[in-house]
Amino acid sequence: MSKRFYTRQSKTWREIARPIIKRVLDEHKGEPREKIKRALRDAYPFGSRSHYPYQVWLDEIRRQLEAAYFEEKKEAQETEPGQDEDNSPGAKQLEFLAFLDQAHTTEATYD
Repeated sequence: MSKRFYTRQSKTWREIARPIIKRVLDEHKGEPREKIKRALRDAYPFGSRSHYPYQVWLDEIRRQLEAAYFEEKKEAQETEPGQDEDNSPGAKQLEFLAFLDQAHTTEATYD
């Protein structure tokens, strides 16, 4: 047998989840939050929503939503120059956490 057979690495939970979440978010861009949440819930690939794979899934959703949120915010600031905002890292994190609170219910409702 070839050496490649023995050294082949399987994908991590995050590597599996990342393209699925990206596809769902791209397909539902601009739609209401509830519809996006439903699509993400339906796209869950790992069976039971428990243990480590589910934690990775939720964390990857948060990461991608955070990246998309700040990208949209950056584009909005570029189109509306002249607004002075608090750009400190703490202020950005608090603003994003407020956004997540509005965007998602607790994870326990996904069961």
